[in-house]
Amino acid sequence: MFPPTYLGAPNPVKLIIAKNYWDEMGDGHPELIHTELFDKSVKFMKEHLKSVGIDPSDIDFEEIYSNAAILLMYGLRRWFVPRLIGALGILEETASQRFLAMVDGCNRLGVPKDVIQYQEMHVSVDHDHGRDWFDGVLKPLVHESKDLMEEICKGVLIRHNIAGDYYNKLYDFLKRKQYQRVLMNEQIKGMSNNPTKN
Repeated sequence: MFPPTYLGAPNPVKLIIAKNYWDEMGDGHPELIHTELFDKSVKFMKEHLKSVGIDPSDIDFEEIYSNAAILLMYGLRRWFVPRLIGALGILEETASQRFLAMVDGCNRLGVPKDVIQYQEMHVSVDHDHGRDWFDGVLKPLVHESKDLMEEICKGVLIRHNIAGDYYNKLYDFLKRKQYQRVLMNEQIKGMSNNPTKN
């Protein structure tokens, strides 16, 4: 995903993108590669949903795929790389707040620490990424040309709208009475006795 963002970028911009990517690769530690940690979290959450009577496929709506696929689509088409840079910029800038809210909620519900390691890492890592991306990638590039600035801004706005649609759909789903009852009654039942909790 990141190599296309290098195309035509000045060297200081490339270094910030490379640092961001290296963080995603667990700073060279295979067990800390972010996709590994994310998969662990997803597996646990899906198992928990099933244990309280919620089928994970119930939240398998099209907004999830739009949210997930937008970056991939931009990364596979060279002419959309400026939009990819903008979309990654808003993603990095907003991630730490979203992850902090999730970590707080998971801690309140007794989710094991090793399950939310991915989310906890992103609270601080993405705070730095967001600042670095804005100052070292977005600001220099928008001064290159009016067309480049316009495409980067489109990437920011499209990602914002797609993510908003996803969050709103998920929120509407969780407000349904049958899921409120399950979530309120069950919460994360039994997690505090989980031996993996730190």
